[in-house]
Amino acid sequence: MGRNGAAHEFSCAAPRAWGRGVVVGRGGVAVTVRLDERTLRALMERAALEGIGSRSDAIRAAVREWTHVA
Repeated sequence: MGRNGAAHEFSCAAPRAWGRGVVVGRGGVAVTVRLDERTLRALMERAALEGIGSRSDAIRAAVREWTHVA
């Protein structure tokens, strides 16, 4: 209950548009990396050419390509 004794109402609205995404159907491990500006710029330029919009998706795509995981 809130400070005034009223019950809290919780919204079933759609989740926020920002924040961590979910890899559907699989668990995942969060990994933090640091990239120099030149590497990050090159990564995002290639991502743009391939129609990848987010930094996280670009990093996942690069890792999948290097490790040959679909």
